[in-house]
Amino acid sequence: AVLAAVGYCFKPYIQALYERDLTMIKNHLSLLKAAKHKTSSRVVERCLCILSSLALTFGSDITHIARKTMLPETLFLALDTEIVHMAISCISDLIVDNFTLFDGFLGTLLSKLITLFRNHTMVWPNQVNQTIVHNIVYCFGILALVCRGDMAAGADTIVPLLIEHLSEHKLTRMEASGLAVSIGQIASQYPEAVSPCLEVFLKPWCVSMRNTSFIGNENRREQAFMGICTA
Repeated sequence: AVLAAVGYCFKPYIQALYERDLTMIKNHLSLLKAAKHKTSSRVVERCLCILSSLALTFGSDITHIARKTMLPETLFLALDTEIVHMAISCISDLIVDNFTLFDGFLGTLLSKLITLFRNHTMVWPNQVNQTIVHNIVYCFGILALVCRGDMAAGADTIVPLLIEHLSEHKLTRMEASGLAVSIGQIASQYPEAVSPCLEVFLKPWCVSMRNTSFIGNENRREQAFMGICTA
């Protein structure tokens, strides 16, 4: 809340806050993995929120501070905990302006996200699983935009998974619109991964795009439409 309120006036303190925040995440992740301590879970969740706020408020100013601090490895550890949804959300917020922090880790990140997507779409849907899947889908779309050509191999795996989920599952309007937008964003960078499947998913895609008021971001909707037109 303070970061959102004061913005760049807080800039002199971001390194100290980042270092303290990351130290707490590392320490409490260790406790969480050792004993599944509920307090540690809440602490890590709130620390991830602070990290997201730093990324959203200060953008690429975080890059030089976070470099060589094992941030990707720490977030990957959080992907294996009960607060996986927050870890995915935090990664999405970071990669928008700080993708170079994940140089050398893209393959690992995509592999983990694909595995999580498969695991959480195979089980009976509940609020937790739906949140995790929604956050993964959003992250796929953001990754496609920031990675440019570096995600080509991953796109060939991701697109069929998203299309299957969009076409064959009973989804809420928010879930369906999120899937549609991310598919379109991927198509904007990797049309060759999407174009062979157009006949399969174009009708449910168009229906889902009627509900993109849930997305709340006109740029994302435009990227999605342009991507499908490109494909």
